[in-house]
Amino acid sequence: MVAVAMPSSKRTHDGGGGQKPSKRRQLAPDTDDETNEGSSQAPTLEASAERTNHPIVTAAATKDNSTIGEFRPGSIVRVSLRQFVTYDACQFHPGPHLNMIIGPNGTGKSTIVCAIALGLGGNTSLLGRAKDISEFVKHGAERASIEIELKGFPGQRNVTVKRQIQRSSNSSTWKVDGRPATFKDVQTIVARFSVQVDNLCQFLPQDRVVAFAQMGPAELLRETQKAAGEAQLAEWHDTLIALRARQKVLTNALQTGTAEADNLAKRNTILERDVARFREREGILRQIQIIEARIPFARYAAAKEAFDATKEARRARHQAYKKLKKAQQPHEDRKQELEAEIQAAGRRKDRAAANRGTAGAEFETKMNEIEKLDAEANDQRNQLTALQHRDANRKKQMADLKREIEVLVQETAAGPPPGAGAPSEALTAETDAVNARLLELNRQLDDVRAQQNQIADLGRQAQGQIAAKHRELGALEDVRNQRLEQLRAFHADSYRAVLWLRENRARFTEHVFEPVCLEINLTDETAGPMMETLIQSSTLKTFVCQTEHDYHLFTREVSDRQRLKVNVVMLTNRRLADFTAPLDADQMRDMGFERYALDLVDGPAPVLTALCDMDKLHATPISRGPVDNGRVDGSRLLRQYVAQSTVFNIQYSRYGRRLPFVQTSPFRASRLLGRGTDLERKTQLENELDELRRSLTGNEARVKRLDQETTALKADQRNLIRDKERLTEQRREASQRLREFKQKEIKLETRKQQLRDLRKAPDRDRATEAAIHSQLHRLAVRRGRCVLQSRDALRTNVETHCQYTQALLAHLQATHRWAEADRQLAAFDAELQAAGDAYQEAEAQFQAAKSEAVEQLSQAERARAGLDEATWTAVQHYGQDLSLDDLEEALISERTKADLAHAGGSGANHAAVVQQYQARQAEIERLRATLSEQQAELDAIATELTTVRNHWEPRIAEIVARISTNFSEAFDRIGCAGEVALARHDDFDRWGVEIRVKFREHEKLQTLTGQRQSGGERSVSTILYLMALQKLAVAPFRVVDEINQGMDPRNERMVHHQLVEAACETLSAQYFLITPKLLPNLEYHPRMKVLCIYNGEWQPEKFAISSYIRNRSRG
Repeated sequence: MVAVAMPSSKRTHDGGGGQKPSKRRQLAPDTDDETNEGSSQAPTLEASAERTNHPIVTAAATKDNSTIGEFRPGSIVRVSLRQFVTYDACQFHPGPHLNMIIGPNGTGKSTIVCAIALGLGGNTSLLGRAKDISEFVKHGAERASIEIELKGFPGQRNVTVKRQIQRSSNSSTWKVDGRPATFKDVQTIVARFSVQVDNLCQFLPQDRVVAFAQMGPAELLRETQKAAGEAQLAEWHDTLIALRARQKVLTNALQTGTAEADNLAKRNTILERDVARFREREGILRQIQIIEARIPFARYAAAKEAFDATKEARRARHQAYKKLKKAQQPHEDRKQELEAEIQAAGRRKDRAAANRGTAGAEFETKMNEIEKLDAEANDQRNQLTALQHRDANRKKQMADLKREIEVLVQETAAGPPPGAGAPSEALTAETDAVNARLLELNRQLDDVRAQQNQIADLGRQAQGQIAAKHRELGALEDVRNQRLEQLRAFHADSYRAVLWLRENRARFTEHVFEPVCLEINLTDETAGPMMETLIQSSTLKTFVCQTEHDYHLFTREVSDRQRLKVNVVMLTNRRLADFTAPLDADQMRDMGFERYALDLVDGPAPVLTALCDMDKLHATPISRGPVDNGRVDGSRLLRQYVAQSTVFNIQYSRYGRRLPFVQTSPFRASRLLGRGTDLERKTQLENELDELRRSLTGNEARVKRLDQETTALKADQRNLIRDKERLTEQRREASQRLREFKQKEIKLETRKQQLRDLRKAPDRDRATEAAIHSQLHRLAVRRGRCVLQSRDALRTNVETHCQYTQALLAHLQATHRWAEADRQLAAFDAELQAAGDAYQEAEAQFQAAKSEAVEQLSQAERARAGLDEATWTAVQHYGQDLSLDDLEEALISERTKADLAHAGGSGANHAAVVQQYQARQAEIERLRATLSEQQAELDAIATELTTVRNHWEPRIAEIVARISTNFSEAFDRIGCAGEVALARHDDFDRWGVEIRVKFREHEKLQTLTGQRQSGGERSVSTILYLMALQKLAVAPFRVVDEINQGMDPRNERMVHHQLVEAACETLSAQYFLITPKLLPNLEYHPRMKVLCIYNGEWQPEKFAISSYIRNRSRG
């Protein structure tokens, strides 16, 4: 039977009778000949009266259709459209097998495909057309609807799904069997019927035919699995992909973790000896801790024992003291009695002493008077004797003076001795010469000292200048440090690499230059933005090596081991002289350029070489003002230049006239080269420092020469001083001889005067002698009377002395008895004092022992407080039979062992080493635990992977083999060759289905792609693959839109024959084939249904093709 569908046209026509045609679209099968499964009669849907189009879809029977098979569950029984794309209203009923929808291009065939896809929950992206759902609403309408009736499962009613599309909100609403539903509800229903509108093997729109051919093997495998209808296949495949991905991740992690654990274990093996030594030392330190904790308790025990002993000693000495105190009292009483007796005897002695004193004083007075008279008599007698001897002495003195005068006359008669008096002219001249030489030497010494002081001043000035220049150099170096900090913020890896390089420079054979931004300086500080625009940021952080060895060492240590991302270059075969400027001075001047960018950069030659090599600074001229761009472009010598504040980059076309293309860019802000080190000033400072150091060195030589000159001058000075002292001594001796001669002359005159005075003195005085004799007589009489009076006083004095002696003896006896008593009491006091002192000593010892015991107890308690239970238990059981000395000796011994254990190490920080060892050991254990878990997971994954693969691979291989068999048979029937193969791979996500075809005898089988075969060949391959898949798939229907495009008539006829044969089998699924053309005399089958879409201005409201055929036959 044949069905016909006609879309709308926007033209209107006024009939000859002036009546307007009916404005309706309908789908009306032939009621005489057609019976539809699932609907007893096809209803007519009329459009609104405003419509101007009358397309119609109708079907006619070609033969009796009583043999048409049953609809499968999920097959489309009815499709109804309103205001959808080109349709005002349309309803049609497809058959259960092959439905061929035909009509000219643009009539709306593909719209039917869109309606099926969208009506069953498909996304607009599946169609390759409009993106928004609102675009499927007919132009001029606000809403559209799609209603699709699906065949229900046996014993169940059909299911109607309706989708209403709103243009304004670009949204859809759903209904299932007339009740509102959600999109998820629709998806559930569609999935229950195994409808897969997103599977190209089941639903192939016109715009996705090429996409099918372009599907990769992996994607085709997935679509084939879906089309086969076995949900477990896709699940198993996804499980295998996930398991394989996890297996690879775990395998890599296991390998990495094993390598890391082995590496850590090797590193720990190296440390085991140090760790063992440390643990041995820890054991010793543990023993030291126990002994140190035990010693306070031993000290407390000793202190407690001493406390008990001093307590007992104090008690005993206190008892002895009290006993002596009681025995002392009788002796104190006897001493007091004797003290009273002494006082009485003393009073008697004092009275006798007073009487004796009075008598003695009187006797003493008389005796003093006698002595005074005797002294006066002796004075008188001495005077008399002197008068008798004075005349003889005068005569003797005169004789002595005469003799002395004679000697002095003889000594002075010859005049002054030779050499006496004023120095000679020779001596004076020699003295003057020596003084003049000394003055000259002193002047020379002063000059030398002045020179030395001047040199010292110059040295101090130079040292000050050196310090100032060092400070200035340090300030210049601070700029480098500031840049380093800027580099740290700009690129941390380069900063860390600089620090490493500075610590490891000795490892390199040549100087390795730090990043370019630290090594260069700009001669013009304002050029920073320009230079950072010309120099790439990667260049600014690039290290420069001068040898291949240094390059490999640097990259190995920094990039490989530390994994720092830094740039490093090696330019062993390039020199700065190799880079020549493209323009000479005249050309630059003519174009308006001033200099090259390289002229603004100072730095080491290798760094400048790198800048020329990487950023072409030697070939980049610059100008602060405008340049002659015409000359620049015409010269074709420049690729880059700077004019004013813009960088110009020039490229020349490789074709035709090779015209220039100029790209401009403004200066970037300066980040690293804003302010650089003034290398010219730095060089100047270093030169000035060298000059100052040379000056200091020269001054040191001058100082040494002046020191030698000073030494020689001082030696001459010492010699001259000795000569001067000799001459001075000679002058002094001459003066001394003259002085002695003058003194003798004076002495001679003095003696002569003395002699004259003696000669003038008077002779002996007789009157004086008589007076002296008279006085001596009077003194003798007075002395006699005093002697008589002293005799009486002596007698009285003797009597009082005897009385005093008796009283004194009595007092002495009493004193002796008191002294004896006092001695005895003192002995008792001493013994008592000793006992008291002993008691006080015992008390002091007791208190000290008590304080010591309390202190030792406190220390022991503090030691106990700092111990854990295990250590405290060890302390309690340690050395119970050891004395304090034994414990202290043991402590010294253990400390010695600890020191030896520490000294026997490598000198490294043992605690840090053990910490590293333990941390690494913990990491090893953690890694091994993780590795064990990963291995267990790997084993489980391998088991699960094998199990799932054993389910999936045989089944998918069987499906692909069956598809390949069907595919090969279909290709054989059209005289070509084809096969379908399962492409295996270690990774399950790369497994795929490959379609291989051959359309010519001389060709080999080639994989179907979107480019290798022609459009017709791809269409043939696609439809035959879908037909091969149809016998396996469980899909209730398939849709293929214009698959025959590009086919030649022969292939189209053969494909159509196979499609009709396959789709019209009794148990085959429903099939929709959309085509714009039909070849004549094609093969048709009673089970197929042809839907024709008619398009035109005049369409009848009802149209039956069978009536048309009958009328045609009659006519």
